[in-house]
Amino acid sequence: MLRRLLLASLCLAASSVSRAGTAVRLGTADLLERSDLCLEGRVIAARAVLEPGKRIDTEYTVQVERTYWGEAQAVRVIRIPGGVLPDGRGMAVAGLPRLAVGEDAILFLSRADASGMRMPVGLAQGRMRVAADRAGRKVLVRDQEGLDLVGPGSSSTALDYSGTVAEIEAAAARRRSKGRR
Repeated sequence: MLRRLLLASLCLAASSVSRAGTAVRLGTADLLERSDLCLEGRVIAARAVLEPGKRIDTEYTVQVERTYWGEAQAVRVIRIPGGVLPDGRGMAVAGLPRLAVGEDAILFLSRADASGMRMPVGLAQGRMRVAADRAGRKVLVRDQEGLDLVGPGSSSTALDYSGTVAEIEAAAARRRSKGRR
């Protein structure tokens, strides 16, 4: 009986671990420092694609409002792992954000690999959705469902837009002054 209970507990623990990604908690300046591209924009299209190695990615077309770090472009196609193909086959990566068409967001992204795929820095931490509070002021929302964060720092899901943008701009200026691309 005890052996069955222990086995059931281990199976339950293993299944709960597979539903969440784990990442070190990163502050806004850390996100910028670790990114190859940081931008703010609106998702205007999304399309799931099947990679030759059977990985499913989603290509998001983003109308860029502002580039904080990286090469500025008016429109970017950003490929992130995961998605659902038109035939219903899908792939989910625990801890990664999904973007919605029409969504405004600030994205902190890794360098693109050979297929053009980028990872959000710190998994879901690499996406801050731009929204409005009850008074109509811009805020940034950090949706970290499916993400377990470790390390010190704030677990706040709503951030002041102006203050966070100022922090991103200051981190980018410090990085430029160090001559780091």
